Amino acid sequence: MIRRKNHFMLWLSLSTILISFIVHLLQRGFHLIDHPMIMGGHAAHVVPSSLVLNILLVLPAILWVIGLFLFRNNPGHQGLPMLQSVTLTFASFSMISGGGGTVEFHFSIFMVIAIIAYYEQVKLVTAMTVLFAVQHLIGYFVWPELVFGVESYPFLMLAAHAVFLILTSAATTMQIISKRRITQALEAEKESKQQEVLTLLKHVEQLTDELAATSSVVSHKSSQSIEANQATLTSYREVSDGLEHQCNSIVTVGTNLQEIAKMVRRATTATSAMVGESTTASAMIGQSSGNTQTLVEQTQLAAATVQHASEAMLSLYQSTLRVEEIIVTIQEVASQTNLLALNAAIEAARAGEAGRGFSVVASQIRKLAEQSGQAAEEIRGILGAIRTESEQSAKQIKHGSDLSTQSASLAESSLQSFGHISSAFEQINAHIEKLHQFMQQIDGQTNDIAGEMTSISSVTEEIVASIQNLSDVSEGQLKTSAEVNEEIAGLAQLSQTIRGRFTQEQ
Repeated sequence: MIRRKNHFMLWLSLSTILISFIVHLLQRGFHLIDHPMIMGGHAAHVVPSSLVLNILLVLPAILWVIGLFLFRNNPGHQGLPMLQSVTLTFASFSMISGGGGTVEFHFSIFMVIAIIAYYEQVKLVTAMTVLFAVQHLIGYFVWPELVFGVESYPFLMLAAHAVFLILTSAATTMQIISKRRITQALEAEKESKQQEVLTLLKHVEQLTDELAATSSVVSHKSSQSIEANQATLTSYREVSDGLEHQCNSIVTVGTNLQEIAKMVRRATTATSAMVGESTTASAMIGQSSGNTQTLVEQTQLAAATVQHASEAMLSLYQSTLRVEEIIVTIQEVASQTNLLALNAAIEAARAGEAGRGFSVVASQIRKLAEQSGQAAEEIRGILGAIRTESEQSAKQIKHGSDLSTQSASLAESSLQSFGHISSAFEQINAHIEKLHQFMQQIDGQTNDIAGEMTSISSVTEEIVASIQNLSDVSEGQLKTSAEVNEEIAGLAQLSQTIRGRFTQEQ
């Protein structure tokens, strides 16, 4: 600060010296400001010695050059303020003497006081006041021509000069002292505010560190959430693709079941015709033997076994696994139908011309049974994934098939032993009745399966749509999480920027 003041005061001192030179030039060279002063009735304008005036003119310049030299070597030199004050004071002396000692140039004293007050040092104002007082005393008692431009100067005027000089110096001194006190108070307040600001900065820095740490943790959690959402989205897409494929498979199964239902209805119609013809033929059948009764009992046992297998398949009726069990039943019935049709064809052949109608019907039933078996085999291929759970039911059906085979063997033995065509018609009638019942059951079960598959397909489509919605929501959540992660990263970067700025402020 003192360096800047010294630099500025050098320019002010130089300006004052230049004004002094101008005053000397105008007065001594051109006499433009020369006029007499009437002091107490005496014309008192006296020109001092040129040598003295030249000394007063050059002395401030010499002092200014010394000050410039000191400033160049050390801008903050402690003696520069006093030297500048003396330079300004002697420049004022030069203006007063060079201007002929007129009252107007005595006002330069107050200009110098105002300039020196810039340093805010009481000792400088006091020193300048003392110098001006000494000048006026010398002028009054020793050399009035030099100071006042006259041979004699009234004491009242001297006293007025002294009073106003002292008052001005005193006022300036009090202003300097008051300003110091105010400045000290402001400095103390500033120091207190700085301490508060430092405390606040430390607190903000701590909060910034906590914010950075929290942002780091949240960013890590957000990254984990993004990874989890990405994995969830991938899982949803895989599940959606799988369910869509399963839905297509279910639609295919439903289509095949509809075809089977059509075949079963045709087989039921054929068995109904066989029942009618068998009833007509049974009117001519007599009583049967013990082997035929045994065959009927074993056939009933086989039917009970097959019924048990059907009940086992009904326990899985609420899931798609029931379909394969029912298909197994359909295949077994088709096999039985084929065997029965074969037996019927054999017996019809034995009956000769009278059994030709039964032979044609049995052939049609065999074809329908073979077609039903082929369609059921195709469905079993589609439902191969669930075949394991229906093994137990398949074994039970196999057991019923074995019993049915044994029954057929016994029936053939009985028929051969009897050698009577009536027993063959009786056996055919019993099997046709049972076959007709099976066909009716299969028809109902096929319709139920078709309805169940339709329901499963609808539910699966709803699940696919729901999972697709979940996939869309997860994708949106993933984008939102990514945006949140970017915002958290920006927040962490902002906290680091704030911390860096606070560190620079400290």
